[in-house]
Amino acid sequence: MKTLKPSNNETNSNSLYCGSTYENKKEESVLQPLLRRGLLSSKEGLEKSFLFTKMYFLLVFSLIILFSCGVKNNSEQTPVSYNGKVIINKGGDSAYVLFAPANSDTTYLIDKAGNVFHYWVSKYRYTPGMSVYLLPNGNLLRAENVGNKYCGFPGGQISVYNWEDSLLWSYVINSPFRQQTHDVYPMPNGNVLVVVWEFIYRKEAEARGRKIFAEGDTGIWSGGLVELAYQEKTKKVKEVWHWSFWDHVVSTADSAVKFSQLLNVNYIGTPDGGDTTDWIHMNAVTYNEELDQIMISSRNLNEIYIIEHTKDKCNSKAHSGGQYGKGGDFLYRWGYPAAYRSKTPNPRLQNGVVMDSSQKLFGQHSPYWIPKGYPYQNQIMINNDGYDRPGGNTAGGPTYVNIIDPGAINGNYPLSPDSTFYPTTYAFNYPAPDSLWNSHRGNAQLLHNGHILICSSSPESFSGNTLPPTFYEVDPMKSSEIIWEYQLPIAKLSGGAFRCTQYEVKYINKILGLQRK
Repeated sequence: MKTLKPSNNETNSNSLYCGSTYENKKEESVLQPLLRRGLLSSKEGLEKSFLFTKMYFLLVFSLIILFSCGVKNNSEQTPVSYNGKVIINKGGDSAYVLFAPANSDTTYLIDKAGNVFHYWVSKYRYTPGMSVYLLPNGNLLRAENVGNKYCGFPGGQISVYNWEDSLLWSYVINSPFRQQTHDVYPMPNGNVLVVVWEFIYRKEAEARGRKIFAEGDTGIWSGGLVELAYQEKTKKVKEVWHWSFWDHVVSTADSAVKFSQLLNVNYIGTPDGGDTTDWIHMNAVTYNEELDQIMISSRNLNEIYIIEHTKDKCNSKAHSGGQYGKGGDFLYRWGYPAAYRSKTPNPRLQNGVVMDSSQKLFGQHSPYWIPKGYPYQNQIMINNDGYDRPGGNTAGGPTYVNIIDPGAINGNYPLSPDSTFYPTTYAFNYPAPDSLWNSHRGNAQLLHNGHILICSSSPESFSGNTLPPTFYEVDPMKSSEIIWEYQLPIAKLSGGAFRCTQYEVKYINKILGLQRK
């Protein structure tokens, strides 16, 4: 397959954005750090001197030797080590764990003994931006950080590598007006869903009723989704579907009470450090093929949302139509009922005092539908970080792993008698131990055996005894006994790893079988 190099894909398609306010913005070109050429002298220069010609061939020969020594053959990978440390190993499931350290250009697949089983090195030496996925065919889907950070967070490029670590394709979404960051998600049809932060100018935001701005702000960062399709025939990537928060807002709390499927444009939640420019802080996306629904997460608004993956790309902007009759409006939202039930725009804190105890999510990350065949199948698992949780320390805390049952009936989500979405409490609630909870990033994954694998990306502690970034597996049926613990050899402030994901032996064996064919 032809390798595509990063390029500026910042284009607006009227057929895709269907008259969205986003389509008329002029995006600045963003030059990506491509491999530079022209290291050799011109032909004319070579003809002037035989000595220069000898030097030229000597240089070429040296470069060949250099690069041949530096290129690794991933079909027979040069063994590498990663200086992580297995602290506890009580013989849980034999499996492999995938992760991308925040400060590294390498993605690792390790076994439970801590040995590197496989690895991928970013073609352009990019650190992650931020999630990675190992696909059933052995390809690696990796969000990559191109370094500009227009929205303040790493990202900007979506890349797919094969098992041998060759770049199959990449696509750049990185400009002052929209940037990929945090998460991507591989769809069963081969397409990729991408979390995109979208910049809304202050004048446009004010026209929609936004009243809250930080001093000197020229606008706010909203959020949206883009679906990418790689076209094998043309070797190009195309944006085939788009959804935006900005198409589903109302201007007042009164309207939000009336229309729970829309977002109050003046609800700000708990932005990190009080930065209201970072409004949504969209940090996760996942997809349910059976329901044709997408779940997204807003860290700052302390809510998760479910929307329809509308087959009509223009219907994603609408408020009606589609399979579930709501167009691109929220089918479900959960985490803080007052966000759509209170006539006070931001009811949680008044003079620094918590006035509303209905909040259930606190800076959450990585919600996903639990697959069929697992305990709590079809329910939703959430890494409930605990940022700004009442009763915590300055960072909040502690972290809980929650499972909730939204009570879906044929893909529809009924309201409770008080007009809030179910449930009123958790189906499962696991508190992370002190020194292993974290108020930023991280994820939790339910395993087949009922254990939970948890990424504590930046561990916090009430006692002050914090650890390096840590992955650990617990058995909630045995007093939450830690079965396996692995510490990363990097400082807490580096960001650790955004997530860790376990893949079963049979999953990896199937990939290896495909590589041998």
